[in-house]
Amino acid sequence: MSRGLFVLVVQVFAGLGVIGIGLWAMARPRHLQRFIHANFALLPQVKGGMQFTPVILRLIGAFALWYGATLIEGLQQELVALGWR
Repeated sequence: MSRGLFVLVVQVFAGLGVIGIGLWAMARPRHLQRFIHANFALLPQVKGGMQFTPVILRLIGAFALWYGATLIEGLQQELVALGWR
């Protein structure tokens, strides 16, 4: 496998992973908060009522969607380097 093809594959997986986490944070922030709390203890426990943490997770999700889209847009340079475009 050439170096360019390896970079392309890594970039695709990284972009899709970041977009997936961004979608998870946007769609179900409390579920993501519960997952992070249960596995890593980095966020406070999920409680009923209005909380500040899900709002922040949604903002982080919006940033993750933008960042993942930016990573995927960079695929054009990799395709040119491989001679596929």
